[in-house]
Amino acid sequence: MIRSRGFLDIYKGVVDAGVPVFQTELNDREAYRAVKSFHKTLDGLDPAAVPNLDKAHRNVAEFAQELVASIIAEHGARKEEKELITSTGGA
Repeated sequence: MIRSRGFLDIYKGVVDAGVPVFQTELNDREAYRAVKSFHKTLDGLDPAAVPNLDKAHRNVAEFAQELVASIIAEHGARKEEKELITSTGGA
């Protein structure tokens, strides 16, 4: 994937600031633009009319899996923190 210098500068700034970023990127795809244009989901689009629809499905599934894993990890960390606070009497 070719990235612009502007994107790389912003990305570096975000990473350098310690902001967590996903490994999976949502690529710029015609299928995602078609979702908006035709007011349909990826599943509702015609594979014969939208190029690389299968790749868009894979890309969004990978992104969603990473998002869910991130939410579960964050929830688990907060639950452990709450349990630790409770077990130490709030100290």
